[in-house]
Amino acid sequence: MARPDSKAHQARTSRAFAAIDGSNSTGVALVAVLWIVASLSLLAMSLVSSSRGEVRTVQMARAFAEAAANGDAVIEIAAREIYGAAEPIVRFTRASYLFEGRELIVQVTPAAGFIDINAASEALLRDLFVFGAGLDEERAEVLVQRIIDWRDPDDAALPLGAEDDAYVAAGVTFRTRGGAFEGPEDLLQVLGMSYEVYDKIQLLVTTSSGAAGVDPLAASPAVLRILAGGNDANVDAFVSAREAGEPLLDMTGFTQEHLVSASGAVFHLEALFPLDAGARLARARWVDLSLPGPLGLPWRTLRIEPVRSELTGGVSGS
Repeated sequence: MARPDSKAHQARTSRAFAAIDGSNSTGVALVAVLWIVASLSLLAMSLVSSSRGEVRTVQMARAFAEAAANGDAVIEIAAREIYGAAEPIVRFTRASYLFEGRELIVQVTPAAGFIDINAASEALLRDLFVFGAGLDEERAEVLVQRIIDWRDPDDAALPLGAEDDAYVAAGVTFRTRGGAFEGPEDLLQVLGMSYEVYDKIQLLVTTSSGAAGVDPLAASPAVLRILAGGNDANVDAFVSAREAGEPLLDMTGFTQEHLVSASGAVFHLEALFPLDAGARLARARWVDLSLPGPLGLPWRTLRIEPVRSELTGGVSGS
């Protein structure tokens, strides 16, 4: 048998291996290119997502700034109208204002429409935590007695309450004041009060009315729900009659011991700034129409609340 020419055979073998190596090199290069393209695509998507997030952040910051500026403006208008009204404002009311091409609603709530944490009875405070924060009665009673201990001048703790020795034992820096709460946020100094619970009740309370109870004429639907023991049907019926201007309102659906008839010169004025998708921003001020303010204003701003966002709808809305 004839043996193949060794040189020719080696040449053919070399060409075959070269072809294989070339094919492999081409495949590796293709894979590398695909990885580079994929990486660039992910980077581009990340940059787009980051840019969109930054745009949304800027847009929201602008909306908050507009809500603060426009809200303050319409609140001043509402305060002027209340100050010059022929009859005192004693009911929870809403007024509409066209400002900078946008319709803004101002909710006017007399201070008597809130639960005063300095003057409220133990029973009213208990209902505040049960029906306003959704706590069970046992936990609510603990917080109520600790609030009373925090504000009363004596050092004797109630059975479920807490005086300074309990705060020391718990290792917290706060102590009882033995005096009035200066603002709702002081509740966060009460032993056992969480941010979650405070967040649910902060818009329902005040330190400005001085009333032991609540005037239903002045109360928001959310506060009325406390008075009604969580009965939304009673709240809806009362609000409908009140908004219709009925002179005689049925208050039998409310806990009678929580009710007072009160009027005064302190008001909570809240401007509502509508957004898309059923959301809105709210800007609020507490004003005292009996005290002169700066720059010749005949009323004084007691407190300015930061702009907050909220969803609309529901009886729990302010």
